[in-house]
Amino acid sequence: MGLRTTAPNRHQPIPRTFRAAEHRGVGIYLGDALEMYPHWPSPAVIVSDGAYGVSGFPGDTATAEGLAEWYRPHVEAWSAASTGETTLWFWNTEIGWATIHPLLAEFGWEYVGCNVWDKGIAHVSGNTNSKTLRRFPVATEVCVQYVRPPKFRVAGRVGDMKEWLRWEWTRAGLPLNRANEACGVRNAATRKYLTQDHLWYFPPPEAFQQVLLGTHLVVGV
Repeated sequence: MGLRTTAPNRHQPIPRTFRAAEHRGVGIYLGDALEMYPHWPSPAVIVSDGAYGVSGFPGDTATAEGLAEWYRPHVEAWSAASTGETTLWFWNTEIGWATIHPLLAEFGWEYVGCNVWDKGIAHVSGNTNSKTLRRFPVATEVCVQYVRPPKFRVAGRVGDMKEWLRWEWTRAGLPLNRANEACGVRNAATRKYLTQDHLWYFPPPEAFQQVLLGTHLVVGV
């Protein structure tokens, strides 16, 4: 099933096999998601709740071993349509997510965090036979957040934002400490925004703007 909040790509007609419901700019389509991906606009959010490897629906795999093959065409489509503004929320079992993580990393998705849904004692009591129980009952699922980091051209090659910011500032011929002055901070710009080590993080929007104004650069990708 697919959900959209903007008009789909009309280069190809929506498959007639889809059942659709639309209201106030929101459309819900019931059908094979693989057939809907070509009509996607660039998504801001992707919520995946597909195969778990538990034979949960017709087409689900019986174990986690087959999940990578099942998800590969989906991950390929998500990656082709996504941008640096896209967030993926990936629902699965713990072993299911562990199996799919290398595939997501292969396509450039960056792990942000794992959120655990504890279904509680009621789920345990309703799905456990105490006479045959030989392990702790499974009472959780995970919802894992991923993003696609933006990429930039840095000295003729593709680099990440950390490299690009430092390269642009250096290319302007300005000393690094001038970045602190441009951002109105004591040392955060050189210590965090322009550093190349593990302490780097993306500057707040207003600081990012000040960095660009300080170098008088035209932003290019």
